[in-house]
Amino acid sequence: MLPFFFKKKPTRSTFILLVLISVLGCQTTKPTKPTKQPTPRCEIEVTGERSDVSKKIKSLVGEDITQIERSYSTLPSKDRPLSSRALILAKIDHYSVYGNLSIMSVEALDGKKEVLIEAQSEIEKLKAAYEKTLLRSQSGDCIFLYPSASYHKKAEKYLDFLSSVIEYSIPALSDQVDIAITNKEKEIEEEKRRVSARKKQEDYDKYRAKQYRVAKGAIYKDEGVIIQLEDFDGKRILFSVKNLSKTKIIKLDMKYSRSYENELGGISWYQSPKMSLKDGYGNALRILNPHNAHDSSDREDKLMPNEKKTFAVYVDDKIVKNSSLELYFPVYSAGQRKAFTINFPSHIKFFL
Repeated sequence: MLPFFFKKKPTRSTFILLVLISVLGCQTTKPTKPTKQPTPRCEIEVTGERSDVSKKIKSLVGEDITQIERSYSTLPSKDRPLSSRALILAKIDHYSVYGNLSIMSVEALDGKKEVLIEAQSEIEKLKAAYEKTLLRSQSGDCIFLYPSASYHKKAEKYLDFLSSVIEYSIPALSDQVDIAITNKEKEIEEEKRRVSARKKQEDYDKYRAKQYRVAKGAIYKDEGVIIQLEDFDGKRILFSVKNLSKTKIIKLDMKYSRSYENELGGISWYQSPKMSLKDGYGNALRILNPHNAHDSSDREDKLMPNEKKTFAVYVDDKIVKNSSLELYFPVYSAGQRKAFTINFPSHIKFFL
C-alpha cells in the first residue's frame, strides 16, 4: 500500500493519517490482574453450642458429653474417665448402677449399650471433622473466627478431650451398664429360685395337710361335732370344729380364766389353754391359747348351727424330731361330750 501512496508526494493530511495508523497498530492490550479472593472461615468453632451435634449427643446420652468447660484442665483418663461436669452428671442421672439402671429390664439395658455405641460414632465423626478443619486452618485453606495461636492450642486440646472421651469415658459408662445387666440377671435367677422354692413349699404344704387330715387318730366325731386335725407345720397346729346340729348352738370352752395378785395388790386375770400337748416320749410341751385361724375378732366361744371354724394352737416348746404328738381335749372344751386325744406325727416326709 505504501508504494501506491508514495507515487505522488503525500499531502499533509495524508501524512498525519499514516502516522496515526502506525501508532495505533503498535499498541498491545495489557493483561488484567486477577482479583484476590478472601480466605474462607473454618466451619467448626471450639466454643459455643454446636447445635446439631450437641442435641444429638444429649438425646442419646442425656448430657452433652462433648462439651468442655472453660475452667477444665484434666483430660479423662483410665483412672478418672469421668472428669468433666457433663460426664459426671451423665453417670449420676442416666448411668447409675444403683439408680435408674437398677429398675431397667435387661432388654432396656441392652438398648442403653446400643445408644452409647451410636454416641461414640457421633463423637468420632465430630473428632474427624475437627481434625480436618484444624489441618485446613494450619495450611491456610480456612481461618477461625479468632485466628490466634491460643485459639489453635484450644482446638488441639479439644481434640485431645474428644479422643479421651472415646477411649475412656464411653467405655466407663458402658461398664456401668454391664454391671447393671449382671445384677439384673442375678436378680432374675434369684427370683426364679425363690419362685421355685415357694412352689415347692406350697406343694409340700398341700401334701402335708392332706396327709394330716387322713392320718389315723386325726379326727373325732360324735352326734354334735366333728373335730378334725387340718395341718401342723412344726409350730402351728390347725384343727377345725364343725357343729353338726341344724338348730342348736354349741358352746366352746377351750380356755381357763385364772387370776393372780398383781404388784399393786389388785387382782389380774389371764387365760390359759384347757388342751394339753405331749410327745410320744411323755414330755409335756407348752402351747399357747387357741384362736380363730382366719378371724382375729371372733369371740371363739360358740358355734352356730352347721357352722365350722378353724383354730390355731402354737407350740411354744422344742419338739423332738420325728416323734409322735398327742393333743388332748378335755370334755366339752370343743363342744364334744367326752375327752379325747388327737394323735399325729411331728413331721410328714415329702417325696418328689
